[in-house]
Amino acid sequence: MRTSRSGVAVTAALLCVALACTTEDPPRTKPEPPADVRLVGATAVEVAPDGTIYVAGPATTGDPPVPVGESDGVPDAVVARVSRGGDLEVFAGGGTRGELAAEWATELSLSLGIEAIAARDADVVIARRREQSVLQITRDGRSGRVAAGIELPKRGRSLSQTAFAAVSDLDFADSGDLYVADFSLGVVVRVGPDEIAELIVGDPDRTGFSGDGGAAGKASLASPYGVAAGPGRSFYIADTGNHRVRRVAGDGTITTVAGGGNKRLADGIAATNARLGNVKAIDVSPTGRVYFVHNGEVVYELHKDELTRIAGGGSRRAESGIGPKAARFRDVESIAVGPDGTLYIADDELAQVFVLNPDRDRLEVLLTD
Repeated sequence: MRTSRSGVAVTAALLCVALACTTEDPPRTKPEPPADVRLVGATAVEVAPDGTIYVAGPATTGDPPVPVGESDGVPDAVVARVSRGGDLEVFAGGGTRGELAAEWATELSLSLGIEAIAARDADVVIARRREQSVLQITRDGRSGRVAAGIELPKRGRSLSQTAFAAVSDLDFADSGDLYVADFSLGVVVRVGPDEIAELIVGDPDRTGFSGDGGAAGKASLASPYGVAAGPGRSFYIADTGNHRVRRVAGDGTITTVAGGGNKRLADGIAATNARLGNVKAIDVSPTGRVYFVHNGEVVYELHKDELTRIAGGGSRRAESGIGPKAARFRDVESIAVGPDGTLYIADDELAQVFVLNPDRDRLEVLLTD
């Protein structure tokens, strides 16, 4: 249990980055990203409403391969745009500049890796691992630092005035609202299109489990690692420390929709009768079906209050061409559902994003050599 922050004076300065050019100096041209990049990990995957696929992970370039940037012997991360055919274009990372100095996303040095990506048609937002900042990148590649410091998010603050401790997931709703889960603070923050941030679930001074059946603003969470927007202004939370999936309805009521029971996981089991382990990665399809990853190895579908295993839990190393239930995943960090219902599964240890078509009958690989 975390100790209370009450009464602690916050002195961290919040910084919002404008463009690095001045009226005296011409703007820098967009630097060319590194060529022949190969991802050697997959920590986050996201699909924009237009079908554009984004994948983050450590990367190498050249032959023989060398890390794209390196800090303390660990390759820097990049965020890549990837076609369904496996063609990869570096969208962010691969540079040498810090957040405060980078005008372009390809100038950034993403030394700590990427925890989450959220995308919409206008821009892409990424959360760095073990950092207190969120980066917003326009589709043409302009970079800005959105928030930093340790001040608690409060009602009425703009996104540039909101500080986080450790952002674990991000997701855009169709309305343009951005949901931000902070596993360290134990909260979910909603940022509207007007960039006003609102603390809507959890209390940094009171983590744990409480609030089911009541107002989400009075509920407690424990290490929420995942958040996913659903239909009708609803959203879902991977309440990892409480071993549950929780839903916040459009009217603001929070309930447990999976976990909290004592029965072993099995197909067709009532979701709230199930005993869950760690639930981190979560996403919602355009039709409202919920997908989440159990213990980093098995993907479940939640539909009409029942759980169904759709991928993982098998005996064969996950690879292209095999049935999804025969596959054995190792460390699924992130999942994303595309606009056509295709499911993308990012396994960091296997350094691959697996593609599961809407028929759910076979796996393919997204990243190709």
